[in-house]
Amino acid sequence: MESPSPPSPFRDLLLRLSTGIAESLATVPYTPHQSSNVSVKAFLEPLLVPTATVRDFALACALISSSTAVDSSGILSWIPSNLSSLATSSFSDLSRAYLGNRDLAVPPEKRLVLELMPEVLPFLKERIKESSIDVSDETDEFSAATARVPVGFAILAAFQFRWFVTQVRYYGFGTLVVFKENKNEDYNLRV
Repeated sequence: MESPSPPSPFRDLLLRLSTGIAESLATVPYTPHQSSNVSVKAFLEPLLVPTATVRDFALACALISSSTAVDSSGILSWIPSNLSSLATSSFSDLSRAYLGNRDLAVPPEKRLVLELMPEVLPFLKERIKESSIDVSDETDEFSAATARVPVGFAILAAFQFRWFVTQVRYYGFGTLVVFKENKNEDYNLRV
Protein backbone atom coordinates (compact mmCIF):
# COMPACT_ATOMS: atom_id res chain seq x y z
CA MET A 1 0.00 0.00 0.00
CA GLU A 2 1.27 3.42 -0.95
CA SER A 3 1.77 5.94 1.84
CA PRO A 4 -0.24 9.14 1.52
CA SER A 5 1.57 12.11 0.02
CA PRO A 6 2.58 14.83 2.47
CA PRO A 7 0.14 17.71 2.69
CA SER A 8 1.02 20.73 0.61
CA PRO A 9 1.54 24.15 2.19
CA PHE A 10 -1.45 25.40 0.18
CA ARG A 11 -3.71 22.60 1.43
CA ASP A 12 -2.51 23.29 4.99
CA LEU A 13 -3.41 26.95 4.58
CA LEU A 14 -6.85 26.10 3.18
CA LEU A 15 -7.45 23.80 6.14
CA ARG A 16 -6.25 26.42 8.64
CA LEU A 17 -8.36 29.19 7.12
CA SER A 18 -11.53 27.11 6.78
CA THR A 19 -11.09 25.78 10.32
CA GLY A 20 -10.70 29.33 11.65
CA ILE A 21 -13.90 30.48 9.96
CA ALA A 22 -15.77 27.30 11.02
CA GLU A 23 -14.71 27.75 14.65
CA SER A 24 -15.75 31.39 14.62
CA LEU A 25 -19.04 30.49 12.93
CA ALA A 26 -19.73 27.84 15.59
CA THR A 27 -19.60 30.48 18.34
CA VAL A 28 -22.12 32.79 16.70
CA PRO A 29 -25.66 32.51 18.08
CA TYR A 30 -28.11 31.76 15.30
CA THR A 31 -31.86 31.82 15.00
CA PRO A 32 -33.18 31.19 11.49
CA HIS A 33 -34.81 34.20 9.86
CA GLN A 34 -38.57 34.21 10.40
CA SER A 35 -39.39 34.21 6.70
CA SER A 36 -36.98 31.42 5.76
CA ASN A 37 -37.18 27.66 6.02
CA VAL A 38 -33.43 27.33 5.40
CA SER A 39 -30.74 27.31 8.08
CA VAL A 40 -27.95 29.52 6.77
CA LYS A 41 -25.56 28.27 9.42
CA ALA A 42 -26.23 24.63 8.48
CA PHE A 43 -25.78 25.62 4.82
CA LEU A 44 -22.34 27.11 5.55
CA GLU A 45 -20.94 24.37 7.78
CA PRO A 46 -20.35 21.71 5.06
CA LEU A 47 -18.50 24.30 2.97
CA LEU A 48 -15.92 24.66 5.73
CA VAL A 49 -15.11 21.03 6.58
CA PRO A 50 -11.48 19.82 6.51
CA THR A 51 -12.04 18.18 3.11
CA ALA A 52 -13.44 21.39 1.57
CA THR A 53 -12.30 22.39 -1.88
CA VAL A 54 -11.18 25.86 -2.93
CA ARG A 55 -14.61 26.26 -4.54
CA ASP A 56 -16.41 25.32 -1.31
CA PHE A 57 -14.23 27.70 0.67
CA ALA A 58 -14.85 30.51 -1.83
CA LEU A 59 -18.61 29.91 -1.72
CA ALA A 60 -18.58 30.08 2.08
CA CYS A 61 -16.50 33.26 2.05
CA ALA A 62 -18.79 34.78 -0.59
CA LEU A 63 -21.90 34.20 1.50
CA ILE A 64 -20.38 35.33 4.79
CA SER A 65 -18.83 38.41 3.16
CA SER A 66 -22.19 39.24 1.58
CA SER A 67 -23.62 39.91 5.01
CA THR A 68 -22.04 43.37 5.08
CA ALA A 69 -23.68 44.37 1.80
CA VAL A 70 -27.28 43.56 2.72
CA ASP A 71 -30.08 45.03 4.78
CA SER A 72 -29.54 44.54 8.51
CA SER A 73 -32.93 42.85 8.94
CA GLY A 74 -32.29 40.24 6.24
CA ILE A 75 -31.46 36.55 6.16
CA LEU A 76 -27.73 37.21 6.79
CA SER A 77 -28.16 39.83 9.53
CA TRP A 78 -27.05 37.36 12.23
CA ILE A 79 -23.51 37.26 10.81
CA PRO A 80 -21.31 39.62 12.84
CA SER A 81 -18.99 42.03 11.06
CA ASN A 82 -15.90 40.36 12.58
CA LEU A 83 -16.88 37.04 10.94
CA SER A 84 -17.51 38.81 7.65
CA SER A 85 -14.08 40.50 7.91
CA LEU A 86 -12.47 37.14 8.74
CA ALA A 87 -14.02 35.57 5.63
CA THR A 88 -12.87 38.45 3.44
CA SER A 89 -9.30 38.42 4.77
CA SER A 90 -9.14 34.60 4.63
CA PHE A 91 -10.18 34.62 0.99
CA SER A 92 -7.47 37.22 0.31
CA ASP A 93 -4.86 35.11 2.13
CA LEU A 94 -5.81 31.99 0.19
CA SER A 95 -5.80 33.93 -3.09
CA ARG A 96 -2.27 35.22 -2.49
CA ALA A 97 -1.05 31.73 -1.60
CA TYR A 98 -2.81 30.15 -4.58
CA LEU A 99 -1.59 32.61 -7.17
CA GLY A 100 1.57 34.09 -5.71
CA ASN A 101 2.86 36.81 -8.00
CA ARG A 102 1.90 35.20 -11.31
CA ASP A 103 -0.15 38.12 -12.61
CA LEU A 104 0.74 41.49 -11.18
CA ALA A 105 -1.76 43.31 -13.42
CA VAL A 106 -4.69 41.70 -11.59
CA PRO A 107 -4.81 41.53 -7.78
CA PRO A 108 -4.72 37.92 -6.48
CA GLU A 109 -8.24 38.09 -5.01
CA LYS A 110 -9.73 39.14 -8.33
CA ARG A 111 -7.62 36.61 -10.25
CA LEU A 112 -8.84 33.71 -8.10
CA VAL A 113 -12.43 34.91 -8.49
CA LEU A 114 -11.91 35.00 -12.27
CA GLU A 115 -10.47 31.48 -12.23
CA LEU A 116 -13.40 30.17 -10.18
CA MET A 117 -16.15 31.90 -12.17
CA PRO A 118 -16.46 29.39 -15.03
CA GLU A 119 -17.20 26.69 -12.45
CA VAL A 120 -19.03 28.68 -9.78
CA LEU A 121 -21.41 30.90 -11.75
CA PRO A 122 -23.14 28.08 -13.69
CA PHE A 123 -23.39 26.11 -10.42
CA LEU A 124 -25.00 29.08 -8.64
CA LYS A 125 -27.28 29.76 -11.60
CA GLU A 126 -28.49 26.16 -11.39
CA ARG A 127 -29.09 26.52 -7.62
CA ILE A 128 -31.21 29.59 -8.30
CA LYS A 129 -33.08 27.88 -11.11
CA GLU A 130 -33.90 24.83 -8.94
CA SER A 131 -36.26 26.98 -6.89
CA SER A 132 -37.84 28.92 -9.71
CA ILE A 133 -41.03 28.34 -11.61
CA ASP A 134 -40.94 28.14 -15.39
CA VAL A 135 -43.97 30.17 -16.44
CA SER A 136 -43.84 28.65 -19.92
CA ASP A 137 -44.48 25.19 -18.44
CA GLU A 138 -48.02 24.87 -17.03
CA THR A 139 -47.17 21.79 -14.95
CA ASP A 140 -44.10 23.49 -13.47
CA GLU A 141 -46.22 25.81 -11.35
CA PHE A 142 -47.61 22.86 -9.42
CA SER A 143 -44.39 20.89 -9.13
CA ALA A 144 -42.42 23.86 -7.82
CA ALA A 145 -44.31 23.89 -4.56
CA THR A 146 -43.74 20.22 -3.86
CA ALA A 147 -40.65 18.93 -5.63
CA ARG A 148 -38.24 21.85 -5.82
CA VAL A 149 -35.71 22.98 -3.28
CA PRO A 150 -36.73 25.74 -0.88
CA VAL A 151 -36.52 29.27 -2.22
CA GLY A 152 -34.14 30.07 0.65
CA PHE A 153 -31.39 28.15 -1.15
CA ALA A 154 -31.93 30.28 -4.24
CA ILE A 155 -31.67 33.42 -2.11
CA LEU A 156 -28.36 32.24 -0.64
CA ALA A 157 -27.08 31.37 -4.12
CA ALA A 158 -28.13 34.83 -5.34
CA PHE A 159 -26.07 36.45 -2.56
CA GLN A 160 -23.08 34.30 -3.53
CA PHE A 161 -23.60 35.05 -7.21
CA ARG A 162 -23.76 38.79 -6.49
CA TRP A 163 -20.57 38.63 -4.43
CA PHE A 164 -18.64 36.89 -7.20
CA VAL A 165 -19.85 39.25 -9.92
CA THR A 166 -19.17 42.39 -7.89
CA GLN A 167 -15.59 41.33 -7.18
CA VAL A 168 -14.65 41.91 -10.79
CA ARG A 169 -15.11 45.36 -12.17
CA TYR A 170 -14.55 44.88 -15.87
CA TYR A 171 -16.67 46.63 -18.45
CA GLY A 172 -16.77 43.71 -20.91
CA PHE A 173 -17.30 41.06 -18.25
CA GLY A 174 -20.72 40.01 -19.59
CA THR A 175 -19.17 38.88 -22.84
CA LEU A 176 -16.66 36.69 -21.00
CA VAL A 177 -19.15 34.44 -19.22
CA VAL A 178 -21.61 32.51 -21.36
CA PHE A 179 -24.26 30.23 -19.91
CA LYS A 180 -25.90 27.50 -21.93
CA GLU A 181 -29.61 27.70 -21.24
CA ASN A 182 -30.33 24.88 -23.63
CA LYS A 183 -28.65 23.33 -26.64
CA ASN A 184 -29.87 26.03 -29.02
CA GLU A 185 -29.44 29.21 -26.97
CA ASP A 186 -26.60 31.07 -25.29
CA TYR A 187 -27.28 33.63 -22.58
CA ASN A 188 -24.57 36.09 -21.72
CA LEU A 189 -24.37 37.31 -18.15
CA ARG A 190 -25.22 40.99 -18.07
CA VAL A 191 -23.83 43.10 -15.25
